[in-house]
Amino acid sequence: MRMLEAVNANLNVLKLDVGIVTDKGLRILADYLEHNNSLEQLVFQETSHPQKNWTDFGRKRFTSMLRDHTQLKKVKANNRPA
Repeated sequence: MRMLEAVNANLNVLKLDVGIVTDKGLRILADYLEHNNSLEQLVFQETSHPQKNWTDFGRKRFTSMLRDHTQLKKVKANNRPA
């Protein structure tokens, strides 16, 4: 959360790779990046932990944020292998 707060405060950060993200982390990304107007690229990957995989709610929350509230031009979200 602190990293996302810093990204929101610094208009010079254009690309962010947050690494591995759990379902809770996906929802946090959606909440914190909702009002970010400077970030252009976001890269992250789903966790391989079976109890922390992305839920439908987390995915919908994140895609809703992308559709309605952000200026992101490129998002690379790597799902875990089936």
